[in-house]
Amino acid sequence: MRRLLPNCRFDSLLFWIAISAFCLLAVFHLSTVYLNLDVSWLLYAAKQLTQGQKLYLDIYETNPPIAVYFNLPAVWLIHYFGFPDSTGFYLYLFGIIFISVSLTWKSIPLVFANSQPLIRTCMSLVIVFVAMVLPFGSMGQREHVVVLFTMPYVFLSIARAQGKTFNPLAAFTLGCLAGLGISFKPYFIFLVIFLESYLLFGARAGNPLRRPETLAIMLITFLSILLILLIFPGYLMIVDLLRKYYFAYNAPFVVLLFNDTFLMWLAACATLLLIKISSDDGYILYILFLASSAFLLSALIQQKGWPNHFYPSQAYSLIFFSVVLFRLTELSIDLQKFIRKGLQGVALLFVAGLLSLGLYYLLMFKSISDNGPLAPLISVVKEKAWHKPIYVLSTSLDPTFPLVNYANAYWPYHFHSLWLLPGIYRQQLGGAPSTQAKADMRFLLDTLMGDLERYPPALIIVDRRPDKIGFAGLPFDFLEYFNNNYRFAEFFSKYSIIGRVGYFYVFRRNE
Repeated sequence: MRRLLPNCRFDSLLFWIAISAFCLLAVFHLSTVYLNLDVSWLLYAAKQLTQGQKLYLDIYETNPPIAVYFNLPAVWLIHYFGFPDSTGFYLYLFGIIFISVSLTWKSIPLVFANSQPLIRTCMSLVIVFVAMVLPFGSMGQREHVVVLFTMPYVFLSIARAQGKTFNPLAAFTLGCLAGLGISFKPYFIFLVIFLESYLLFGARAGNPLRRPETLAIMLITFLSILLILLIFPGYLMIVDLLRKYYFAYNAPFVVLLFNDTFLMWLAACATLLLIKISSDDGYILYILFLASSAFLLSALIQQKGWPNHFYPSQAYSLIFFSVVLFRLTELSIDLQKFIRKGLQGVALLFVAGLLSLGLYYLLMFKSISDNGPLAPLISVVKEKAWHKPIYVLSTSLDPTFPLVNYANAYWPYHFHSLWLLPGIYRQQLGGAPSTQAKADMRFLLDTLMGDLERYPPALIIVDRRPDKIGFAGLPFDFLEYFNNNYRFAEFFSKYSIIGRVGYFYVFRRNE
C-alpha cells in the first residue's frame, strides 16, 4: 500500500475518504437488495454439488462448469460458519475484489510512471470504483467476476506495450486468473485476441508465446476445454439445446446498440481520433479501448441486452475516460502555473463525480422493502414449504431464485426454469415443428414430469405475467399449455389454489 500511495497528506486523505465512501455505498446497497437471480441460482447449484448431485446430469446448467464451481468456497463459508447465503457469498466476493484490486494496484506505478503521484492515487480509486460500485445490480455476476479476474492482466498488457519488465511468476499468476475469468463464457476470449494482437502488431511487444501470462491463459483455456470433453460431456448437450432454442430470449439488434455502453464506446472512438496522444499514453488508451471493445462485442454477440452483459465494457470505458481526463489536465498549459492546485481541484471534482454516480446507481435499484412480489412470496413459502420442495412454472429465473435461497426451500429439479419452452413453442406457432423440436419437447416434458413425480412440490407457483420472457409478447398460459399433457393434468389435479401474489398464483398440494 505505501509503495502505491504518495506521501502527500492530501493524496492519502483523499484516498482513504473515497475508499471508505465506496465501501459504505457497496455495503449499504447489498444490505437493501436480494441476491442477484443468476448469482443465487449458481450458488444453489454449487450447494447441490456438495450434496452429491452431478453437474449436467442432475443439474442442467447453461454455463460452463467454472460458473458453478467458482461458488464452492462461498458454499463452504456458509456451511462451516452458518452464514446466510447472501452474507457468505458477499464475504467471498469481497475477498476476490480485494485480491483483484491489490494485484492491479501493483501495475499502476509501472503504467503511470510519468504521471503525478496524485494521478496515480486517483487511478487507484477508479479501480476500486469499477470493482465495487459500478457493478451495482450485477454484483457477483459472471461479467463482474471476469472484470475482477482480467483487470490485472489488462494493466499488465499495458506495461508490456510500454516495454516494462515483469516478474515471470507474477505474470504467469495473472495469466491464470485471466484464463479462469475467460472460462466463464466463451465470448470473453475476444479480450485475449484483441490485446495479444495489438501487442504483437501494434506495440511490437514480441512473440506472445514468450510471455508467461499468454502461456498461462492458453493453458487454462486448454484445460477448461479438456475438462468439459472428459468430465462434463453433458454440457455439450446443453450447448446444442441453447444453440437451437435460446434465440427466443434475444433482443432486437437496434435495442442493443441504443444504450449508454455503446454511446460510451463511440465517445471513446471519437476521443482517440480527435486528441493527440503520446506513445506511452497511446498504449494505455488503446489497450483500455480494445478491452472495452472486446467486451462490447461479447455483449452484442449474446444478443440479450441484459445490463450485466454490458458491465465489463462500461468498466474499461470508465477507466479509459479517467485516464483521458487526468492526462489532459496534467498537460494543460493553463494549469502549469497552478499545477498543484489545478490537479487537486480536478481530483476533488472527480471523486465527487464518482460518489455522485455511486449514489445514482444506489437509487436506481429497488430496496428490499420494494422488490415486487418477492418479499411476500418468501413469506408464503416460509410458512407453507419450509425446507420442502417447491416448483415455479416460469421461463425466467425470477422469482424462483433467490426465492428458494431466502425461503429455505428445496429445488431438486434438473432445469432452473423452463428456458427451453419459448423457442420450441415459437417453432410450433410458425408451422409444423421439426422432428428434432418434437423430440426436444418430449425431452422437456419427460424431464419435468419425472422431476415432479419424484419430488412432489409442496407448492407450485405459476407465472401469470402478461409479458413472459422468451415469448416476444405472445400470449401464453402455462396451465393451459401443460394441462394438454395427461401426466401433468393428473399430477396437477392434486393441487388447489391458495392465493396469488401479484401475477403469481400459488397452488398447494392437497393433504
